[in-house]
Amino acid sequence: MLALVQPTSADQPKLRDVLDRMRTYIRILDERMSSVVADEQYRQQLEVTAPRSSEVRVLRSDYALLQIADGRWVGYRDTYEVDGRPVRDREERLLQLLSRGAVAQARQVAEESARFNLASDVVHRDVNVPSLALQLLDPRSETHVSFTKDGEETIEGIRVWRIAYRERDRPTIVRTLEGRDLRSRGIVWVSPTSGQVWRTTIMWDAVRGQVTVAYGRSNIADVLVPLTMTERYESSSGTITGEATYSNFRQFQTGARLIIP
Repeated sequence: MLALVQPTSADQPKLRDVLDRMRTYIRILDERMSSVVADEQYRQQLEVTAPRSSEVRVLRSDYALLQIADGRWVGYRDTYEVDGRPVRDREERLLQLLSRGAVAQARQVAEESARFNLASDVVHRDVNVPSLALQLLDPRSETHVSFTKDGEETIEGIRVWRIAYRERDRPTIVRTLEGRDLRSRGIVWVSPTSGQVWRTTIMWDAVRGQVTVAYGRSNIADVLVPLTMTERYESSSGTITGEATYSNFRQFQTGARLIIP
């Protein structure tokens, strides 16, 4: 049974109380989602400025969300189909590797799959993963990020707070190809009573790009899981957009200690 801290007063909660509930919820999310694989269908589109042209690519992959020993969330994508054509046999290779604790091999699989990203020569990116914003919302980043309330709205019948966040310390979680720090900022939509995270956005001051993740209920746990990820990046030569959907969540078991190789 999911146990979350509830307010004891009818008074409007303070921001620090809502942040405490969100961090408690993220710790529970860690426990539920630390060993999960999902099906990902990912549609990417490139609009080139000159000469004007358009290209679409659809990837189907197995996708795993893991939180490793130092608290970082790591996404592993194993693409098995590009534009309806298989690029390997689908034997759930990623699931098998992670079940054996073979994280180094899983990372290699993810790096191999990155070559299927559309137009990486137009906008180089490795932030197109649904777990990125969680690194800044995780309790371990409490002193690394500043928060302010940005309003309220309703999602799926639930009243939520919009909380703006900004990375303030170095080193930052995202860096340029040259190794320079790139501060992240965004908004998280949080239930003020349960701390549940319903939506996140992440963006950067020096990059015209944004990634938004919407969360909802699934068949595996009493926490919200990423259901869609949308992205948009702009450069002088073109615009890349993408939308990924996640389904068929399933859990695996491993006794291995997960360490980034």
